[in-house]
Amino acid sequence: MRYLILGTLVIVIFTFAAREVAAQPRTCVRADIAETFVLPDGSRHPAGRLRICLDQEFSPVAGLHTIVADQAAARFTSRRTKVEGADHEGSRIAFVRDGSGALALRGYTLARGSRVEAYWIQPARTRVVASAPPPPADTVWLAAAVIP
Repeated sequence: MRYLILGTLVIVIFTFAAREVAAQPRTCVRADIAETFVLPDGSRHPAGRLRICLDQEFSPVAGLHTIVADQAAARFTSRRTKVEGADHEGSRIAFVRDGSGALALRGYTLARGSRVEAYWIQPARTRVVASAPPPPADTVWLAAAVIP
């Protein structure tokens, strides 16, 4: 009897845990970039489609993302912040110009209902920092479509 109760309890817990994981769908943004761009790992990519997907939120401030560009995929961590102000409505991808003039990916914003969150991509092989600096004044924002 004890094993029956314990087995039932384990099944119930796993059922609720699986439902919770399934309730958090993978969210992606996509944009067509008109010029050469650079990912945080230093890889350069020709003009083309860029897709960034939020795969997992580790904490209220850190996430794991898959970035797909030019048929290559890479995984990066991010620092999440809330975006306030009317000038940051909708989903957009943020770049800065690197020393060669190419667009260097910094992060993106994701519209979720009435709130907008920013995900600042961390350079490869760095840990997520406690706070993300504000984007530089020369940040280039490109519109992005949210896709499932």
